[in-house]
Amino acid sequence: MGDFKNNQQQETSWLLGVLISIDQLGNAIAGGNPRSTISARTGYNVRNSACQNRDFWKFLASIINYAFYPIDGPDHCDKAYRYDIDGNYREGNDVMRMVLSVFVVVSCVFIAVCTRLYTLFVPSAHYKNKRGVVVQRDVRQFVVSDCEDVINYFQHTNRQYLEATDGSDMPVLAYDEWVRQLLEEEQKSYQTKSIYYLIWQLADSSVGHANLTNIEFRKQAYLHLHLWYPKQRNKGNGSWFIKQSILHFFDKFELETLYCEPSLFNIPANKILAQLGFELLSANRALVTRLEHGKAINQWRLHRSALNKLVH
Repeated sequence: MGDFKNNQQQETSWLLGVLISIDQLGNAIAGGNPRSTISARTGYNVRNSACQNRDFWKFLASIINYAFYPIDGPDHCDKAYRYDIDGNYREGNDVMRMVLSVFVVVSCVFIAVCTRLYTLFVPSAHYKNKRGVVVQRDVRQFVVSDCEDVINYFQHTNRQYLEATDGSDMPVLAYDEWVRQLLEEEQKSYQTKSIYYLIWQLADSSVGHANLTNIEFRKQAYLHLHLWYPKQRNKGNGSWFIKQSILHFFDKFELETLYCEPSLFNIPANKILAQLGFELLSANRALVTRLEHGKAINQWRLHRSALNKLVH
């Protein structure tokens, strides 16, 4: 019931690792995604405004959060969902939810005892004593509560800066309409999504996002990259965020080709794309630009066959 298996560089206690394995097994038995956890599944269904039986999921969340509190702090289920980028959460039918509730109640009694005894004898494992051990960089799944941060970025960032980087994916809808669209997209399978977002985090703060548009499952998509705050730029974080995002996109959408079209004047982005193995579309590999929305851009392409350079 603690899903932290994505690309994080954090210290996870032996006990938490064992509990995660048990959690994934329980989630599969109860009709859930075997690659995800009960905590992430519960956190998703608590948050999802379109979800029925929300009181049931809130009840489960309270039990799970209490069990994991000593080693993971408050709101364990919500954090598990926000950091789980596997997605595809299944609510399950009445029978599966009954199986799930029995599994959670029984297992959480055992887990609550174990976590409290463990932190009693190993104080360093208590979440309050691990504040110096934080996730420095992370890529996680977008949730609806991130809408405000993304919209604020587009609304309050200097317009000239956006146009000089990549403003082609700026939201053109009203806030409420954009949130509604994202909620609809969240319910879709990877095969049918038309847009998709990942959030970039440093420690506990969201600092940027990567998103796909014009998605054609198992074929191609267009990549957009935004590091929100000036103080976080040109520090080497962008390359790591972009790499992890690209690997996730190719995996989840089974892409063959990924395109990215930064502004000609966005030197850091163009440099990173070249380093990551993107090909500048040109017969003679000379600088080629085209005019898009009144600005000159470079068109880059990454084929699945070049992913080995990112993995190693």
